[in-house]
Amino acid sequence: MVTNTCLQRYLSAVARHHRALKIRLKRQIAGSSNHNKSNLSTLLTKKIARDARNKRKIIMLDKRIQKNNQDPQPYRALHRLMRLYSRKPTQTVNLQRAIELAPFNERRAKQPVVSTITSTSPCNPAGPPFFNLGGPSIAPSNKLAEQKDDSNRVDIICKVFQIKLQQLMQYIKKQQPFGKVIACLYTIEFQKRAELWKANFKILTEDMLQLQRKRFHVPDLQLTKQQIEAYTLIEVEGLMQKLGKSLRDIDGMPQPDSSLTRDLGNRLLNEELDYDRPKLKALHQKNINALNESQKKAYDAIVQSVQLDEGKIFFVSGHGGTGKTFLWNTITSKFRSESMIVLPVATSGIASLLLPNGRTAHSRFRIPLDVTAESTCEIKHGTQLAKLLQKTSLIIWDEAPMTNKYCFEALDKTLRDILSTQYENSRSRPFGGITVVFGGDFRQILPVIPQGSRSDIIDASLNSSYLWPYFEIYELKQNMRLQKEGISEVEAESIALFDKWLLQIGDGSMYDDVEQELIRIPPDICKPPTEEPIKEIVDAVYPSLLENYKNPAYLKERAILTPKNEMVDELNGYLMNVIPGEGRTYLSSDSVCKASIKTDDDDLLYPPEFLHTLQFSGIPNHDIKLKEGTPIMLLRNLNQSEGLCNGTRLIVTRLGKWSIRDQDNGISGDGVQSGGDSIL
Repeated sequence: MVTNTCLQRYLSAVARHHRALKIRLKRQIAGSSNHNKSNLSTLLTKKIARDARNKRKIIMLDKRIQKNNQDPQPYRALHRLMRLYSRKPTQTVNLQRAIELAPFNERRAKQPVVSTITSTSPCNPAGPPFFNLGGPSIAPSNKLAEQKDDSNRVDIICKVFQIKLQQLMQYIKKQQPFGKVIACLYTIEFQKRAELWKANFKILTEDMLQLQRKRFHVPDLQLTKQQIEAYTLIEVEGLMQKLGKSLRDIDGMPQPDSSLTRDLGNRLLNEELDYDRPKLKALHQKNINALNESQKKAYDAIVQSVQLDEGKIFFVSGHGGTGKTFLWNTITSKFRSESMIVLPVATSGIASLLLPNGRTAHSRFRIPLDVTAESTCEIKHGTQLAKLLQKTSLIIWDEAPMTNKYCFEALDKTLRDILSTQYENSRSRPFGGITVVFGGDFRQILPVIPQGSRSDIIDASLNSSYLWPYFEIYELKQNMRLQKEGISEVEAESIALFDKWLLQIGDGSMYDDVEQELIRIPPDICKPPTEEPIKEIVDAVYPSLLENYKNPAYLKERAILTPKNEMVDELNGYLMNVIPGEGRTYLSSDSVCKASIKTDDDDLLYPPEFLHTLQFSGIPNHDIKLKEGTPIMLLRNLNQSEGLCNGTRLIVTRLGKWSIRDQDNGISGDGVQSGGDSIL
């Protein structure tokens, strides 16, 4: 019935009743397309037709229809009505069967003729405007509809249908024209096809990104449109399965792509994608214009290897101040702004803080502490870290010359194994085909080999590994610190001379006695011996200490380096007495570690008094005295994400009974990502 009358605006209850009982109906007349409160159709009955006043109403209605330039079909029907009215009065009895009422009016429900019921059907959404554009429920939406394009036509039709259906259901429930309403069953043909998903896709997915950010605790998580759609389909599938249904039951309904959602729960992947891409893109555009010729040459080669999936290995050599860290930041911002994964690592914790979201190599790749030629990283297939490495495009390893070659070889064997499940030729490519960039300076500290000879140290170095022939070497020589703004010519000349002297030492060209490896130190950086050498050194390094001991910038630029811990304790004790204020002493709790075979004589053989006297490298002494405002240095990696690692310098701000509150305040160095206020 609805299909046959879908091109008509109104369907009366009488027509519905007669069609249900298969009673023959007279000719039907479609309603006007521009009905509103001011031009409602008139119900003509035997009594109304005899009233002369209604003739004037019909004439006025005729004029309004002509003025509004409405549909000619109801206009012709009105003229037919007037011709019937002009005949004998007895011939107006059948007028109510010749005209079908358009608007719904509950006040007419008590009259002999049942009032009409308005309804709409979305069977012809692209056709002419069959809706009442001037109606009170539709008019507010017309202004909004004018701002929409053709793609919003379906939404407008659905809105009108919902309004009319709601009015119909309210009337049926309240007036009960068909009897008492026991239950309402909604069946929408539109819902049986995938068109419902297409029409409501934007509404269903608009908050999905925010839900995933809360779920994975990643405030800046970024997902592609395909990932958002796939995850929304998974949520819909979960709701349907609770009702015993599935998306597969709907013809043409898209299915969630498991390959796009498989990694949504990977915390490590989410962390590496949690970046402000527009900000990184702007940073990259700024940094790339500041690269010198040597840096730009290395940058172009590394970017080309990543983009073309060449899987090359690079070593960028350069002493301190040549801009290696600046180059790492430029490359990292380039690929992270393009949603590619870059893993920057360093050998030491303090160096990893200079890298964006940097980690130590041992913690990132789970390299064993005691490595051998047969060692591999402790990474299993199918873990989150393994999936992260499979999607990694670039690895940057700073301070590489300090690391034993077995660490690089362990990572190489691990990556070849993990990536072989995804790429067939990974086992034959160094590091599984991932582009890897190493940086550092072989003039600095090489791998530490306990009781090792010169040959042992050289054999443990990176350039002695079987991977070294695959390396492409780029060298940075220009000292970028001399280009810093605000530096005077005298300071620049002094830095340049000192830099040249250090390079000559590293190159082995400054020895006065080659056999004994003796180096003559310039007199301008030496202090002659005095009766109070400690006071002389402290006054030279920390002038005006009492006025500046709480100034972070003052402390950042100064430090005293000694070869032995005994001298460190002596210098710290002297400085602690110079700094004003009351200090607090903290003691350690020492005990013997549990052994596999416990003996009753452990406490007698190793009493606490004996343990308090022991001093080891890398372990603080039994007692330590601190004052508020004194600088301290961490010896352990406590929380790298907050900048608390081995080598981080802090300032004590409060001394508690069991804890110490401190702040970084930038004294660890420029670019170090500190955690601000911390409690140790």
